[in-house]
Amino acid sequence: MVKQSLMVQNQMKKNCLSRNKNSEQYIDIEGQRNLHVDRKLKANIRYREKELLGKRQVIDDDTFYDKDIVDKRKNYMRDYMQKRRKCSKFKLQEARAKKEARCENEYRQNERERELSAKRKCRKDQQYKKKELTEKRIKREDEQYKQNELSAKRMKRADMQCRNDERKRELTAKRIKREDEQYKQNELSAKRMKRADMQCRNNERKRELSAKRIKREDEQYKQNELSAKRMKRADMQCRNDERKRELTAKRIKREDEQYKQNELSAKRMKRADMQYRNDERKRELASKKFMRKNRIFRLKERLIELQSKRNARKNKLFLEAERLKKRELRKSKADKMCLRERESDKNRKINNRSIKSYKKKEKDIENIKKYGSNIMECIRIFHACTSSGPVYVCSVCHQTWFYDSVHKVVNIIKVDFKPGILTGLKSAEDKEWICRTCLSNVKNDKVPKVSVLNGMKWPDQPPELKLHPMEERVIALRIPFMQMRELPRGGQFCVKGNVINVPVDIQPTIKALPRQVDETCTIPVKLKKKMTYKKVDFTENIRPAVVLSALHWLMSTSELYKDSGVNIDNSWENTITRDCREIVQEFLSGNSTINNDRNGYHENTKNSSEEVNDQLIVNDKDAEDETGYESDHFSEIDSNENVTGNADTLLEDEALNTDKSYTFAPGEGQHPLSLFTDKDAEFLSFPTIYCGQRRLENKERLVPVHYSDIAKWELRSVDRRAARSVPNIFFKLKKIQLKQISDKVQLAVRRIKTKGKKITAAEARDQSTLDNIVRLDEGYYIFRQLRNSPAYLATKKKDVFAMIRQIGLPTWFMSLSSADTRWPFLLKALAKLDGKILSDSDIKNLSWQEKSSLVQKDPVTCSRIFNDRVQQFIKVFLKSPHEPIGVVTDYFYRVEFQQRGSPHIHMLVWIADAPKYQKDHNESIEQFVDQYITCSNEKEELSGLIDLQTHKHSKTCRKKGKAVCRFGFPLPPLRKTMLLEPLETDIDKHKKKYDEIQNKINSFKDGMNFSFDQFLNEIVGMSEDEYIKCIRSSINGPKVFLKRMPSEIRVNMYNEHVLMAWNANIDLQYVLDPYACAMYIVSYISKSQRGMSALMDRACKEARQGNMDIKKQVRHIGNHFLNSVEVSAQEASYLVLQMPLTKGSRDVIFINTSPPEERVFLLKQLSDLEELSPNSTDIHYQNIIARYSKRPRELVPCRLCITA
Repeated sequence: MVKQSLMVQNQMKKNCLSRNKNSEQYIDIEGQRNLHVDRKLKANIRYREKELLGKRQVIDDDTFYDKDIVDKRKNYMRDYMQKRRKCSKFKLQEARAKKEARCENEYRQNERERELSAKRKCRKDQQYKKKELTEKRIKREDEQYKQNELSAKRMKRADMQCRNDERKRELTAKRIKREDEQYKQNELSAKRMKRADMQCRNNERKRELSAKRIKREDEQYKQNELSAKRMKRADMQCRNDERKRELTAKRIKREDEQYKQNELSAKRMKRADMQYRNDERKRELASKKFMRKNRIFRLKERLIELQSKRNARKNKLFLEAERLKKRELRKSKADKMCLRERESDKNRKINNRSIKSYKKKEKDIENIKKYGSNIMECIRIFHACTSSGPVYVCSVCHQTWFYDSVHKVVNIIKVDFKPGILTGLKSAEDKEWICRTCLSNVKNDKVPKVSVLNGMKWPDQPPELKLHPMEERVIALRIPFMQMRELPRGGQFCVKGNVINVPVDIQPTIKALPRQVDETCTIPVKLKKKMTYKKVDFTENIRPAVVLSALHWLMSTSELYKDSGVNIDNSWENTITRDCREIVQEFLSGNSTINNDRNGYHENTKNSSEEVNDQLIVNDKDAEDETGYESDHFSEIDSNENVTGNADTLLEDEALNTDKSYTFAPGEGQHPLSLFTDKDAEFLSFPTIYCGQRRLENKERLVPVHYSDIAKWELRSVDRRAARSVPNIFFKLKKIQLKQISDKVQLAVRRIKTKGKKITAAEARDQSTLDNIVRLDEGYYIFRQLRNSPAYLATKKKDVFAMIRQIGLPTWFMSLSSADTRWPFLLKALAKLDGKILSDSDIKNLSWQEKSSLVQKDPVTCSRIFNDRVQQFIKVFLKSPHEPIGVVTDYFYRVEFQQRGSPHIHMLVWIADAPKYQKDHNESIEQFVDQYITCSNEKEELSGLIDLQTHKHSKTCRKKGKAVCRFGFPLPPLRKTMLLEPLETDIDKHKKKYDEIQNKINSFKDGMNFSFDQFLNEIVGMSEDEYIKCIRSSINGPKVFLKRMPSEIRVNMYNEHVLMAWNANIDLQYVLDPYACAMYIVSYISKSQRGMSALMDRACKEARQGNMDIKKQVRHIGNHFLNSVEVSAQEASYLVLQMPLTKGSRDVIFINTSPPEERVFLLKQLSDLEELSPNSTDIHYQNIIARYSKRPRELVPCRLCITA
């Protein structure tokens, strides 16, 4: 049988050699091979074992088999045997054969080695390892098995080699086990329990020391031990562990006070040596530097440092000292270090934000920083945000901006500024700033279109052109005739109608002027439209010497004036020059008698016209006199606040003969020119602004600039020459509006309806065919893109209705008024832009007329500050987490301009979870209103603000011409807040009683110092239920009446925190139903344009009745609008600067859902039509529906970032 086995092995070896030559052939044969062995031999299990052993010996020879082949062979045999062992008969035979084979020692030794090798491999699997340990623990519960195991171990340990191997295995096993923190803790706990017994600890220590002493007697062992320690300490981890153990031991020893004192004494003695101290310091620094390479150590050190800093910062003195130290450090070191520190903080925050708790904490800190920890702090932050004004000047475009719109140039990294982009101009905080628009262009490698590099700069203004309004008009080659009026209460200006550009011949005027040597000598000048007219349009005193000097400068430097044909007497110039030198010499010799009292800030405060740059002012006193209500004493407004009109420009000499004046009509006989055909109209109309120079043409610029952008740049420029010229603001507005209307005329003829008919490009190019196409006649609604027109406001009103349909009824209706003369920050900003610095005490000492003069001179800054204040009020205050009026979800507001010219806001606000009328109980509505609205005048902290809420009757209060307040003041007192509905029975009876009550209440102008019960008994004389019925008889719909004491009958409702934040008059009302909401929208949002809408309707009818074509109709309606609209200076600033007149939290898009044949299409321009083939029907531009129909059928794969 053995012989047969050897034969089989030899045959296998030959087969393997042949298979090794061609592994691919072996792989194919291996899957199909059959061992051609006799079945009798196969039945002999012992033979099979020997056969397998022989195969393993062959396979173990690495040079004989490829590794891949060996692995495949092993896998094959393992699978094969597993399948065979599923048979119980085979399994039994195999077990019997193994038992017989184990009688041989060699077989048993080999099997043991195989088992150990297999177990080592299996124990790499933790699951198997745990299972094996569990089985051993179960076996050791048998005491006999345990004793046998111990005996076997003792016999093995008698062999030193075996003992060392076992020790190594135990240490290795313990290290692995100690990686489990739970095992480690259990082991330490057991050791501590043992060492708690002092006797046990001492014995253990003695044994260790005794063993070490014996071993150290051997010098070789001693050297090995030292070497081993050095090697261990080379490992930083080992050294750290050793250090920890030493520190732990020292801590325990230091609990003994005597040991602690001895240690300190020894350290002091050592540190007395400076060399030792330096070495110790170096070791500490080196150690820390090395340990900080470990990220975990750095994090731990950072956390300890932060915790210690937090504890220290609880002390305010430490916090302030730290702040001052950092500020000094940043000043002393380079800016790059600050940027590096900021970048490091940024990276650290990014890593920490992956932790939810840190992210939430950071959000809370951010909210506290942004909105404050309470509502009062939020108000303070809002006031701080709006305190600076547009005093930050961009170094690229030289425009003035607010703080939120600029960045410090030094803080901008990774941006390559081209040469000439930055001009080095510094403004606020003595820093160089750049606005967001310019920065965005620079980042995109573009030249900002309104930059100085692109030619946007003013010509230098010489001192000769520091002229007053009438002096400018005398030398201007164009007069922009406009009907300007002074508005009541503040003297701000408005313009009514269009601007007429009239060329003038200034030669007769210049010749008629007397030649005065003294610049302070003035003469009165009057301007008329025609000399035959009695009416004088503009009168003012001028300085002839200054006028002639300015004209001479223009004639010598301006190409526009050189071509005008004006002649100047040069001999007069020489005389003036000589006389001026004599005056200067006389002044230097001390004999001058010139009196100059006008160098202070309150210069010429008696004259309002010096601070007004206007062309034509009409004091519309007839509007005040036509009412004829002066005798009933209904108005309670102080008449001193009304501006009386223009006075003289300069103080007149008493000896001057004021009866003699010069009257001119420079525009008489001249034909007006179009603002578009006369390209130099603006430069010739305002020589003091443009110094007789033209702007650069677009072909001379790097980037073309539109006129609207130029107008915005000039009004926002740091040079305030254009912003302080009210006529120039009106001129820009009218020119822009003319351009918009002209565009609408061209657009109107291209808006067509095809009525389902296909029109080819050839037909569209034929004018006769175009005349037969149905065009859309929209009337004045074609001007819905013309801001502040009736059609524009009607569109916005529809947007509000769309919001109401989609998100429900608004909760609050809020009005916010402007307090130009009350806001110190506004007056400071106006003075600062004028080159003056005013303190708080200076602001308090200004009279009302002086404050009004500041506002009147710079309407651009006033309107910009108001717009910024509204935006910050919504963002910082209303939407803050402190919820001053509830959780604001949506809003819509409209900017309206009052009779005094200043803007105010009407706003609809939607509040989350607010009670709704007829859906919730009236009591819940009353509680909600009481939570946010009051009319109390008993709060001392609001004493100055309550006066703003106290109503005073004025002429605008009259109801249908009667001496009755149309706002319902005085309001009826009530014991509590009530939601009242109209009375249904006995209305006339109770209405009559209520009129009597109102007459009694109205006699108490300052309120009544009664309680509510005294009011009912002594004034009204009726029960409370009857009194409430009388109030209900006066209303036409449901209305909320606040809790009101008799002393508060003139106080309008307000929210305490809103009033403190806004610091001006406010109104806050609860919206009850859709009808009331619609009435609010109609009556407030478009109330200023009611008359204009009727006028535009009449213009549309006239155009249609006159059989005009579409182009003429649009031009006719546009002219009616421009000739009739009235615009204040601040409103003109809003329109020119394109600041939002309406704004909402939702965008509204109109989609025409009419049938295709009824939809309006925009015909392509002729240049585009000529490029099409004659039979092409693609003659109109695509609308939103066409673009939507051509959308991709599948979404383009992209990554979306969804935030909660």
